[in-house]
Amino acid sequence: MVFGITGRMLQGETISSMPIPTIDSPMYNASQAFAGVPYAPTVSPTSNWPVDQSVHDTIQKMATLARSNAEHPTVIAAVKDATQSLLPTATDREICTAIFYWIKDHVQFVEDETLNQVALGMNEYDAIDTELLIAPSYLLSMRHPMGDCDDFSTLCAAMLLVLQFKVAFVTIAADHNEPNRLSHVYVKVWMEDENKGMYLDCSHGAFPDWEHGEYTRKLEWGIS
Repeated sequence: MVFGITGRMLQGETISSMPIPTIDSPMYNASQAFAGVPYAPTVSPTSNWPVDQSVHDTIQKMATLARSNAEHPTVIAAVKDATQSLLPTATDREICTAIFYWIKDHVQFVEDETLNQVALGMNEYDAIDTELLIAPSYLLSMRHPMGDCDDFSTLCAAMLLVLQFKVAFVTIAADHNEPNRLSHVYVKVWMEDENKGMYLDCSHGAFPDWEHGEYTRKLEWGIS
């Protein structure tokens, strides 16, 4: 079905609206992050050496989650909610912008280390060395959705895949103390009507197409 967007077909059948909480303040209690959700996030150890292999493995898991969750009713419902006010003639940029701000309004940024410790009960050492990837459907099922840049990016990619956009993950080395380590991830989406890409850094970007101005390395990973 199509819901007010010309040329962007949904993957899936008719769905019902699903209320998803909007961020307000103060910050949510991270210790209750996974309360009441009947399945667990993906938790896997990361390897500090070789650095790029660890990033590659994480990106592959994120891509798998994005593709599989693009068919999940909760993610499809989020796309419907994000784009419901757009006109049928909405441009790719307008659609992507709506999804960008919807994610920023509905998901709280919390570091992996915090969630690993206070929500999953890991000790400090394990919390630092363990990657936490939250599937988009799981993230949106949380009472107060929260995660870090990889969770924001996986959700963004999944929502764009619902509408059959071509997307990639972008990783950069943004820590000058570790200039070789790819430390941040966000999304790049291809806008067919403009024949150009746009960056969507939903966790740190102030606006669509914002990109961190200082980095020492950059790699893009196509997933569609």
